[in-house]
Amino acid sequence: ASKNRHIVVLDIATAFLYATLEEEIYVEQPKGFSNGDKNIVWKLLKSLYGLKQSPANWNRTLTKFLKEHGFIQSKYDPCLFTLHNDTGLTCITVYVDDLVIVGEDLEFIKWLINKFEEKFKIRNMGDAKQILGMKLDIDKEKKTINESILKIVNHFNQYGHRVKHIVFDDENVLRAQASMLNII
Repeated sequence: ASKNRHIVVLDIATAFLYATLEEEIYVEQPKGFSNGDKNIVWKLLKSLYGLKQSPANWNRTLTKFLKEHGFIQSKYDPCLFTLHNDTGLTCITVYVDDLVIVGEDLEFIKWLINKFEEKFKIRNMGDAKQILGMKLDIDKEKKTINESILKIVNHFNQYGHRVKHIVFDDENVLRAQASMLNII
């Protein structure tokens, strides 16, 4: 918020169904679709919900898509993708089929959302008001984000030092700056 970045949330509808399978998987015919021969099985062409490999297949599909559009996957957190270009820094965090896009240029974010719409059925949730159950109160005038996130970080802080603020730097690392020392 301190750099007046935009935060947009996207939901990929039926995400697992976009992923192709890397192995051959056969299933019995569903009830109601049988042709009468119980020996016939169907070969799956796409991932389905319920397959143990579906999340990994979806992740490969999404990662490939993001890399094709210039994003680099973080070495520190495989759910974080960044892109430095003429419009500034754009970051995407992934939680299964939910994406949070943070960027300096709203027009670039709109262009990126359009690229997602060309490839996937998405639900654009608009400006972030909630992420993973955490309510966000973003004040663009004051350039702050509600302190409830800091309360959660401090609650689970294993070092025992009170975190004053969270900074996203341009080296793709989230740093929690403690009152007496930097923790990373």
